[in-house]
Amino acid sequence: MSLLGTIAEPAIDWLMRGGHVARVEFGELEGPALAQSLTGPDGLQRIVIQRRFRFEKPALLSVVLAHEALHSDDQVSDLEELITTAFQALVHMQQLLAEPALANERTELAQATSAWLLIRLNTRHIGSADLRLVLADDGPTVLPGGLDRPYFAAFFDPTALSTPGNPYLAALTTAVAEPGVEPPSAPDFSFATIAFLDRNQGVLTPSDLLRLARLLHLQAGPAA
Repeated sequence: MSLLGTIAEPAIDWLMRGGHVARVEFGELEGPALAQSLTGPDGLQRIVIQRRFRFEKPALLSVVLAHEALHSDDQVSDLEELITTAFQALVHMQQLLAEPALANERTELAQATSAWLLIRLNTRHIGSADLRLVLADDGPTVLPGGLDRPYFAAFFDPTALSTPGNPYLAALTTAVAEPGVEPPSAPDFSFATIAFLDRNQGVLTPSDLLRLARLLHLQAGPAA
């Protein structure tokens, strides 16, 4: 129940009572994926989390579930991964604010999810508290010490195809809409949804972001 109180709270019903997910389990996965959502012959999803994460904190596992629940078929493109990971980072931020001790975790899962949190947090104009997905191509890297990318969306393939959305995606876009902004009625995993998310983050306040930076012991970079 670690998703209660976060934007991903609708995932609880989606996973447990929505009739879309057959089961969630730990298993062996090839490659670097933390987890995968697989479509069974009955059309239902089976979410598999890397077995080595079975002793991780429930809050960190719930961040992964918030992400994987968005995948409702086998059509997973990089645009879909961009959007699901953008939401994942917001959920992780909310988890840290609710349970600050998570910021001190140094497990493999904590470091993997924290990297996306940092990328999301750093994708801002200098001096602004507005979290973005796209910035100028000539900006500083948003992942110091890692891949040199100037903004969140630059970690994903811009030529990827759009994929269908689902009611859980609609619930998340509604949750992050800025006051007075009408969210898309039937969002999909597309450039239109990315553009909406790039301009809407009505969840975390500037004070929340400052608190996150302090919890993570982040240092301010150069002002120019």
